[in-house]
Amino acid sequence: MDLKIILCGIGGQGVVFLNRLLARAAMDAGFPVMSLESHGMSRRGGSVVLNLRLGSHESPLVTQGGADLLLALDEQEGLRNLSYLKSGGTVLVNSENEFPQTVLIELQRLQIKTQIINATELARNLGKVNAANVILAGAVAALPAVSLSKEDLQNTAAAMSPKAADLNCRAVELGYNVF
Repeated sequence: MDLKIILCGIGGQGVVFLNRLLARAAMDAGFPVMSLESHGMSRRGGSVVLNLRLGSHESPLVTQGGADLLLALDEQEGLRNLSYLKSGGTVLVNSENEFPQTVLIELQRLQIKTQIINATELARNLGKVNAANVILAGAVAALPAVSLSKEDLQNTAAAMSPKAADLNCRAVELGYNVF
């Protein structure tokens, strides 16, 4: 697997946990991993952008127009970071709304696949709204370009957060089956 991922959201949404979950699951599956965080975590509500590279790479930095996948825990952050995606890439965003029509037309022109998931609502139905990030991780495992299994993510999520193991396993399952 050779995958360049940009993860983005707002401080407090679990973007850092999502990055660590995907990175650790990839390492546990035997893939080389590099990650870079650039965020304003000093205060809640700040923009968070993380670079994650799975496979053999010399640098963790994902350049503009170079990402295979953009994972957005927030619609506005997703829109702000679309320039990282390469033509033919995929954007997976947590939102209850579609992107504006003008944006969708441009994404279609660039052959960028757009997947909108209302992970917040799905997490609310699980009884824990802050599981939206883990639901997105499950959705990532369902993407054809990703060589991480649902079970890889469930095992890693359980190991990283033993007290929430059952909830996180159900969240991964839910995200995996959303498509």
